[in-house]
Amino acid sequence: MKIDVKFTEETFPVKFDDGEKFNAKFGNVFEIKDGYTQAELDKAVSDATKAGYADGEVAGYEKGHTAGQVEGYEQGKIDGNVSKYASVFRCGKVAFPEGYELVVSCLNTTDFPQCNNATGLKKVILKDLSLEKQYTATNFVYACESVEEIVLIDGVRIKSANYMCTNAYGLKRIIGAMDVTGDTNSNKWIGCKALEEIRFVANTIGATISFQHSANLSDASIQSIIDGLADLTGQTQQKVTFHTAVLLKLTTEQITAITEKNWTF
Repeated sequence: MKIDVKFTEETFPVKFDDGEKFNAKFGNVFEIKDGYTQAELDKAVSDATKAGYADGEVAGYEKGHTAGQVEGYEQGKIDGNVSKYASVFRCGKVAFPEGYELVVSCLNTTDFPQCNNATGLKKVILKDLSLEKQYTATNFVYACESVEEIVLIDGVRIKSANYMCTNAYGLKRIIGAMDVTGDTNSNKWIGCKALEEIRFVANTIGATISFQHSANLSDASIQSIIDGLADLTGQTQQKVTFHTAVLLKLTTEQITAITEKNWTF
């Protein structure tokens, strides 16, 4: 069953499980077309999600996205074709309540939520990640200046991370080891001025990468980055860039480890 929708632009209240309310302005917010009922729309979306379609988008509510991931439409607003599976949670430019902790299920998707330019977020938790999948993390917390912590429960494999955390000026911690095999984006940590803690799976960083603005990396984070560099012996040399404060902390053993893997820094 497919239900046609018409699109408008409006500002509307969003209610979360904890009772917090805020106003979020979205383009392409759907209204049910005349002649259809909310129950019919709910059933169409639920059927679509359970059928397992891989494209289409959820834009709007945390609970609506999670419900779409787990058991079909429950409480969200749908942006796009309701006959398609709800896979991407998009909340770019949303004004969340100050200090909000966003929890997003990735049970039936291979896309991180796109929270670019959102305000008010303090912590983002991604649950239901599978190490059997590779995820796309484009625009994850790009330019989210208030985000301090990201939690990747049980770790994650990322195949593409274009602008993943770029200009997330307040980001301090990423909890959960990242396998970035195949990702070639060098911009994902640009502008992360407050970053202290980050972890990589060993030997999975295979392309030029930069932490040039991250002066506060912990010793454990520095070592994890170095351990994460893939051995490129006999291959095209790549470069890892550190802030000057970090370069001054590198030990002779760490410098040797970098260069012996055919990396410059």
